[in-house]
Amino acid sequence: MLFLLAAHALAAAPPPIVNGDTTSDYDEVVLLYMTDSSGRQGGMCTGSVINESWVLTASHCVKDSSGFEIDVIYVIFADSMNSAEESDVVRASDWYAHPDYNTRTGENDIALIKMAKKVEGPFMRIAGEDFSRQDRGEDFRLVGFGATSDNDSSSNPKKREADVPLYDYEDLLLYTYDPDDDQNACYGDSGGPMMRLYDDGSFAVAGVMDFVSGCEGGYLGSARVDAHLDWIDEYTTDYTLSTDEEEPEEEPEPDPDDDDVPNNTGDDDNESSDDDDDGSGYLDVSADSGFGCSSGPAAMGLVATAMAALGARRRR
Repeated sequence: MLFLLAAHALAAAPPPIVNGDTTSDYDEVVLLYMTDSSGRQGGMCTGSVINESWVLTASHCVKDSSGFEIDVIYVIFADSMNSAEESDVVRASDWYAHPDYNTRTGENDIALIKMAKKVEGPFMRIAGEDFSRQDRGEDFRLVGFGATSDNDSSSNPKKREADVPLYDYEDLLLYTYDPDDDQNACYGDSGGPMMRLYDDGSFAVAGVMDFVSGCEGGYLGSARVDAHLDWIDEYTTDYTLSTDEEEPEEEPEPDPDDDDVPNNTGDDDNESSDDDDDGSGYLDVSADSGFGCSSGPAAMGLVATAMAALGARRRR
């Protein structure tokens, strides 16, 4: 499991969802706790429940790393660790990291967790729309959990949210950057949703939070969910695309005898279109920039008392 943070981000020790607000909304956003067979080592991430059996998260949250092998994953349906009840916890039966996840570039950092027991909604919709230049500067919402500081063993991870503008996009990655309000994701938010917001107040996950160049003052890279629908479909097709609920109005067939019908034989092929933009990124992504689940002694301090009771609990 990748627990990498830029050195200056560790020194800053900012809160999760930097400069964001606590929230009791988004029941479909869950806290993930991973542990080895002994229960002595663990890490925390965030995920989105997309249907009654599956949680969407990041590959680096579910991959083993040197000295740490994941044996158990708990899916916790609560606004904070301390508020979790017996009925709020489901144990995972399996998990799947994307086979092409690239630890250096952050590409394909997307994973699925299957819960051992089916749960009731609400479920997170998936944003199926493509991206264009017009999306740059639009606010996307980050929701996630995380440690208050890297070494704070007394912190209680809480669900937080922040709206940040889309800075740029590539075929597999989305970038957000908020120099004005300094809002960003941080460790422990890994795997959480970067959500597209719609005019009717609804939302859908467009990206899975992956890495940051620094929690405070840095940018966030998220894996594009729409680029991985075929891979998700290998495990489950039971999810709702945001485009599924958008019924376009049917236009009446033009009357060929109507003099007002335009002649469509012009040289439209010479016109440029924003949809042809390749979305090439301006941000340098390297092995020196990244973040992962809250882990190690800090994470174990957070859950030392809670997990003893939660270990055998299940969501009813």
